[in-house]
Amino acid sequence: MRSAVCDVTEEDLVRRAGATAAKDGVLDVLVANAGTGWPGPVQLLDKAQWHIAFDVNVVGTALCIKHASSVVRSRGSGAVLAISSVEALRTGKFMPAYNVAKAALDTLVACAARELGPLGIRVNGIRPGVVLTEAVSAQLTEKSLQAGLRQTYLGRLGTPADIAMAAAFLASEDASWVTGQMLNVCGGLSVHDGANYEGLARMVFGDSLIDDVFATTAERTR
Repeated sequence: MRSAVCDVTEEDLVRRAGATAAKDGVLDVLVANAGTGWPGPVQLLDKAQWHIAFDVNVVGTALCIKHASSVVRSRGSGAVLAISSVEALRTGKFMPAYNVAKAALDTLVACAARELGPLGIRVNGIRPGVVLTEAVSAQLTEKSLQAGLRQTYLGRLGTPADIAMAAAFLASEDASWVTGQMLNVCGGLSVHDGANYEGLARMVFGDSLIDDVFATTAERTR
């Protein structure tokens, strides 16, 4: 297996990385996973901090697609995956550069899918929720992690394996007719909650039935 260190904001390094990956004659999947953001309110972020978010998330991904697709094209088929975020759909407080850059990345996926489809190259993206990577664990406070957990319908935070399995599907022949799509892998975090009518439901069905419906298996077997 070959490897190359690459700063995705430097086009020549991206080109060299693509050439390194293709030296054995096979490059059929690109996963553009580099991403970053700069925290702070709109009123305080400066031009350089906005550029960091866009250069890595958007321009860096575009450069990876550019140079990888030229190699994949010679095979007549291939898959490109861009790692976005559910934050592309949300309005996170004090992280506007990240949210806006990820939303732009989603549009890049759609544009690239349209252009590369005739070449046999599928382009899709994944929007992870809160995934317990080392970086996330180090950067987020326990309060932030608990807030993310409360908004995640499945009751647990994500793991790198959750994202890897989704990527494996989108890169495989099982997804041979899927392109231009963004797959939310987030435990339900991306769903926008509507009004809560629990009180009305309890009036209609009674407390005991409602409580029984939402009791966990462990609670029922105590």
